[in-house]
Amino acid sequence: MRIYKFILFVSLASIFWYSCKESGIPNNEDFIVSARITRDPSFLFPSKSTATVETQINQYLFLTLANYDPYKLELIPILLKEIPTAVRIEEGAFSGTLRFDCQIKGDAVWDNGAPVTGYDYLFSVKLFKIEGLKMNPSIKSLFKEMIDVEIDPSDPQKFSIYVDQAFHLSKELALIAELMPEYIYDPDQIFRKYDLDKGAVISPIFSSGDSLILQKTIDFLNHADCGRKVIVGSGPYQFEDWQTNQFVSLVKKKNYWGENYPDNPYLSANPDKLVFAVYPDENAAITALRNGALDVISTVNGYDYKKMQEDDRVNERFTFFNPPQLKYYFIGLNNHSELLKDVRVRKALAHLIDINAFIENHEQGYGARVPGPIVPARRYFNDTLKLIEFDPESAKSILAEAGWTDTNNNGILDKIIEGKRRELTLKTYITGKILSRNLALILKEESAKAGVEIEIITKEAQLIKQEITNRNFDLFPTGTVYGPYPEDLYQSWHSSNDYMGGSNKYGYNNAEADETMEKIRNSGDQKQIEHLYRRIQEIIYKDQAFIFLYAPTNNIIINNKFKASVTYTKGGYLLNLFEKSN
Repeated sequence: MRIYKFILFVSLASIFWYSCKESGIPNNEDFIVSARITRDPSFLFPSKSTATVETQINQYLFLTLANYDPYKLELIPILLKEIPTAVRIEEGAFSGTLRFDCQIKGDAVWDNGAPVTGYDYLFSVKLFKIEGLKMNPSIKSLFKEMIDVEIDPSDPQKFSIYVDQAFHLSKELALIAELMPEYIYDPDQIFRKYDLDKGAVISPIFSSGDSLILQKTIDFLNHADCGRKVIVGSGPYQFEDWQTNQFVSLVKKKNYWGENYPDNPYLSANPDKLVFAVYPDENAAITALRNGALDVISTVNGYDYKKMQEDDRVNERFTFFNPPQLKYYFIGLNNHSELLKDVRVRKALAHLIDINAFIENHEQGYGARVPGPIVPARRYFNDTLKLIEFDPESAKSILAEAGWTDTNNNGILDKIIEGKRRELTLKTYITGKILSRNLALILKEESAKAGVEIEIITKEAQLIKQEITNRNFDLFPTGTVYGPYPEDLYQSWHSSNDYMGGSNKYGYNNAEADETMEKIRNSGDQKQIEHLYRRIQEIIYKDQAFIFLYAPTNNIIINNKFKASVTYTKGGYLLNLFEKSN
């Protein structure tokens, strides 16, 4: 087994390096852009991780059939010739599904010159379907709706995708998975012997030899070298070097087929080389920016961002951007907690944190309030909802109305719940991050004045995750980051996912909310979907399921030797679109 794995790795690595040689590394590397990343990546293999750091790099290496325009948030073709129209299937084996007929660009090729085909797409989908593969579980859950892929035997660049139509993101599901080259990652084409099925991959009866090849292929795909040493995609850049905890570098492909599409933001490649330098500490990153070791940094804290803006010498050398992010912060409330089941308690807590002051003090004013789970950058953001303001006196009145009093004069409100006197003491976990710590401390201070005790417990992120899964908490300050595609609120808010270990981690239940989210999933009418998104915000707002805080801006600083614009992509910019300033 070990010998086979070694041989397989060597053979694949050889193919990879040969492909690098064939595509050619540019000799002229004077146009280099260096950007900060906050940690060393885990894998440069999209299916294994969707974290921001990995995505920042992967977007230049791997392509999807289609993607969202980074400026307009509209779906545009990338590998495809055009965006397919959904066809509803009313009869036959695929009755009740949606079909998308796809045609890959005829000149789209891998590094070895082989065309990108439907077989590569099918292989990439099966990465989330094959049992035993250690792929990102959050993506895996989405691909449960994938039914089948039919490839045209006369032209493998033509294929049809069948997706469960009861899902408003069916088109996105079908088109935005990153394509991986089958010839690199499954050279024996063993995955082709598996049939794609909704919810699982079904195997025919294998010979013992086939089964052995399958297991060895799975072992290779799960191996750390897959995504660290073997990295091959169809994007405009190819992997060059990776120095652990120092940097990852990519180089522009020579004679890249995407040059035929100069207006496509994901196929363009202006700089010769992209360097992603690891700077966990922001102060060190800012120093590196000042001395020229870095060209661009993003998500700069408000204090440093403002301080640099006010420095005339810095202003002469850098351009400052602060676009909105597809992200918001909140304090999650355990809706199953005996102490928080009453909406009045949840509403009272929302009155006990001065969010406007927090934005001003913590973010230097760079952020916008949110009343619900949709960010202001979305066109269906419900701006009619009245923000809950800091009002301790209202909080006290609401708690008194809910029957909470201080019967023993110890400063903590109490109440008889199911025959037992309970004090309003709420447990929250925080990591070492400044944001969560400051939010918890502020809430603790203000809550104490209203007779609510907040117990703060510091733990590592993984341990906190387990406590949240076990519902062993009351409050948890955290945040959510969305992709460019519309939010699938069903995952986090629908009652069907409200179980121990389910994706509805905070235990929200509301029949009208469930119905609204189901309508969002089932509707094919964009105007109706946007109306329903506004309605679901109203319902969740009324229930005060969370303490909704704010959406931060993405504070970006770029050396003005480059012409650049900010985007909605992770990181807030596309390095491949950078141009030299005159």
